[in-house]
Amino acid sequence: LPPTFDYVSTNRHKIQLNRTYTLPCLVKGIPRPIIKWLKNEKIFPIDNKRIELFRDGQYLEIRNINEYDAGMYTCLAENLAGKAKQILELQVLIPPRIENDTTNIEAIFNSTVNLTCSAYGNPKPTIVWFKEGRHLQYGNHYLSITLSSIKNNEQIIYTCIASNEAGNVEQHYRINRLVPPSIDSISITPTSTPIAGNHFTLECNAYGIPEPIISWEFNNHRLSLGHNRYYQVIHASLNDTGLYTCLAENKIGIMKKDIHIDVLLPPSILNNGQMINEITKLNGESLVLTCLLHAHPLPTIIWTKNDQV
Repeated sequence: LPPTFDYVSTNRHKIQLNRTYTLPCLVKGIPRPIIKWLKNEKIFPIDNKRIELFRDGQYLEIRNINEYDAGMYTCLAENLAGKAKQILELQVLIPPRIENDTTNIEAIFNSTVNLTCSAYGNPKPTIVWFKEGRHLQYGNHYLSITLSSIKNNEQIIYTCIASNEAGNVEQHYRINRLVPPSIDSISITPTSTPIAGNHFTLECNAYGIPEPIISWEFNNHRLSLGHNRYYQVIHASLNDTGLYTCLAENKIGIMKKDIHIDVLLPPSILNNGQMINEITKLNGESLVLTCLLHAHPLPTIIWTKNDQV
């Protein structure tokens, strides 16, 4: 009797990675058929370590299955009366894996960022994208986003989930938004114009991500004491009149803003360093009165005689 198969199993066999699986080839015939196995139409080695035959070749057992075991297996049965064959497809189910090392991404405000979710597995994984847990997109390995809005939080988390019938895996992409420095204003305290001898404080209101480092310049020269948003002058003098510049800097860029400070000096009348209260002159002599003063800005001078202008 020529070989015939007692049991024709399903042609497609699915097995997960690293499992053990047995392919059947239940055949009968007289005389007993000789069984040979082919893989992808080629003879392959039976090492009796990981791959082994049982019951005269009617069962092909594969242990610790890997992705290279996938393929078309042919059971050839032959005796003096004839031959027969049965083809079985072995599909190795491989859970998805995502090959992407870049998960922490820095992106400039208002720029476009392209996220890539390179997922591999068998069957081919499907891709789903989420932003902060909210579903965004289905089926695409790539996600293009524009960082066009600023919220209080500096970091946004996007998630790629790759799944197939062997399992699923997810990867988080942390987008750190970078914002160039901007300076809203420079304010002075007290709010009035500073007077010589008094103190005043400059405050630079700057914003950026990461938080900008603040420094100060006076008349285009760096101030060694100015390393934060405040710059204070304890005892103002005319030498403190000039152009103050706030510089806000982070890894994206630098921003400058100027403010001109004019220190006022109240008028003081002097004559060779001493106040003159009384002058004596003979009748008929010429008299020249000099009003020496020190003030900023230059004051208006008014002369009076006997308390009358």
